[in-house]
Amino acid sequence: MKYDRQRSGLISARRELVTPIGHRRDGSPIWPIAGKNPAIPIPQAVGTTTVGAGAISVPWPTHLADDIGVLVTEYDTNGGTPPASVTGFTQFPFSPFGTGTAPTSSTGLSVWWRRATGASESNGEVGDCGNHAVGRIVTLRGCIATGDPYNVISSTQTDDTEDTSQSILGTTTTVAECLILILCANGANFATNSWSNLTNADLANLTNWASDHDTIINGGGFLIAYGEKASAGTYGTTTVTSQRTSAEASVSIAFKPPEPPSTTEQSFAVVAGV
Repeated sequence: MKYDRQRSGLISARRELVTPIGHRRDGSPIWPIAGKNPAIPIPQAVGTTTVGAGAISVPWPTHLADDIGVLVTEYDTNGGTPPASVTGFTQFPFSPFGTGTAPTSSTGLSVWWRRATGASESNGEVGDCGNHAVGRIVTLRGCIATGDPYNVISSTQTDDTEDTSQSILGTTTTVAECLILILCANGANFATNSWSNLTNADLANLTNWASDHDTIINGGGFLIAYGEKASAGTYGTTTVTSQRTSAEASVSIAFKPPEPPSTTEQSFAVVAGV
């Protein structure tokens, strides 16, 4: 085979200038393609729910470097306190928040994130929340690899009214191809809780993903769902029916993909044919 010095040089330059924009579920790299936006981040894996009347140690599910771990903790706002810190994790700007103390099913959410540096991250160590804590880590793959992994966050919503109709506010994304994580705390004291009629016409592939519940002390749990927003713009309120009557605390987070490659990077990828 004839050695093509020019093509070899272009490929070498491409490797220096272009880096993977994400990874597939199997860990293989996703390379930028000229004229194409990066894909929507993937809801990758769900960790084991950990509950306790004191501090809890929440394990990661299977993960790779650059996966985003989202640690969701439900706690009781009546006599309970959210964790002040979780080593290695960054707290979202809205966290913590919760209902008032009057409802029997008072509840709150503490939410943190961490970008994995490898395939064996340490557990999320959540301090004593007072009454109880219900925690779980979910991982997202294919988010932007530097800086904050989210584009925008909705306003939080709390409602002390105890009923089965819950709603999670939407917001306006400013970039395309966002994965919307939908969170709703529920303070009812039951071992299980079914969520049904999950609805949002503005989001594709709306899925109840990693919800859980427990009877620890006053009991509680959460809805963890997701949907996809392919184009930048507004998505409205998500509604859902809870099997268990409760007050609610809810929020939605739009996770963003990597930035599209620059024109220079795209040109190298096209000319080099890789």
